Amino acid sequence: MSLTNLAGLNDQLRVKILKEKALPDIENYMFEEHDQIRQAATECMCNLVVCKETVQWLEILQRLCLHDNIQIQHRGLVIVYNMMNADPELAKKLIESEILEILTVIGKQEDSPKRQEVIDVARSCLTSAMNLGIIKPFS
Repeated sequence: MSLTNLAGLNDQLRVKILKEKALPDIENYMFEEHDQIRQAATECMCNLVVCKETVQWLEILQRLCLHDNIQIQHRGLVIVYNMMNADPELAKKLIESEILEILTVIGKQEDSPKRQEVIDVARSCLTSAMNLGIIKPFS
């Protein structure tokens, strides 16, 4: 949780965190079963996303959301969902990226038992974006 606070202070500390190769550990903590650890890791990731050095992380997130393996795709979408619900500013940045198109394509798919979890999470992300006023409903 302290790392989350440090990442929120300034760009210099964010760069230091990245140079110390902490990003993979933070990503792993985002999947912990302990709620507070998972929330702190997600918030820390949100704080790191504003750093220029983490721009490629957004590309990795997009690849996760488009992955052929349904379980990996599901996890990528859950990360997007958690990030959107952790910070409205980050949600706006995510929606301004290609993530919106990815969520829309997945969310418009017909219900399917094999892919339903993935479809539901994408729809939840879009609903969150609408609730935050970032996007408007469409028909």
